[in-house]
Order: sequence, then structure tokens, then C-alpha cells
Amino acid sequence: MSETPGYDAEKIRLRLSRKELSDEALTELATSIAKLDADGFSPTDVFPIGIIIQEGAGAHFEVKHDQLGDLVSRLAELKDLRTDLQIFPKGIIAPDRFEVRAKMTQISR
Repeated sequence: MSETPGYDAEKIRLRLSRKELSDEALTELATSIAKLDADGFSPTDVFPIGIIIQEGAGAHFEVKHDQLGDLVSRLAELKDLRTDLQIFPKGIIAPDRFEVRAKMTQISR
């Protein structure tokens, strides 16, 4: 049976829970990424970040040029998460598309 496309909060929690991360941080990361997915910014991949101790989550998105600013703004507005972004044009193969790589870590309280 194949998985349904998209990332809801439960799929993200399952994917990230294979590493050490507090329940609070895990819930916050999963909820934030799932909300982006529900709003039309579907990640192409979601994965834990950190080798020995998990620091957070990574998510990759592919968006059109006219969606880029909105996605970047939405990622920057995530509460209680620090988000580092890398943006790459897809180039000659898809000149109007960009890959956005987001690394999200919880801000210490």
C-alpha cells in the first residue's frame, strides 16, 4: 500500500521521532511543517537534523518563482523556531522553480 502524498502532522512526527527530540519540540516542528503543507507549500522531504543529538528538522520545498517570497516569509514567521534557509534556482531545467532548504531548530526558552 502506498503512502498518501503530503505531510500531515502525524506523518512528520513519525518521521522525526526516530531521533532524540523532546515531545514539545517534536510537536512544534511537526505542526509547523504540516501547516505549511496544508497551506499549499508541500515539502518534497522532511528529515531529522543532528547526528548524535537531534537538533531539529529539515524540510525541502520546491516552489515557483511567484511563491518564493510567500514561503520565505512564512518560514521566517514560525514561532519559537529558528529557521536557516538556503535557496537554489533549479536553473536551465526549470528556470521558474526554486528549491528551498529549511533547517528548523527550537529556540531555547
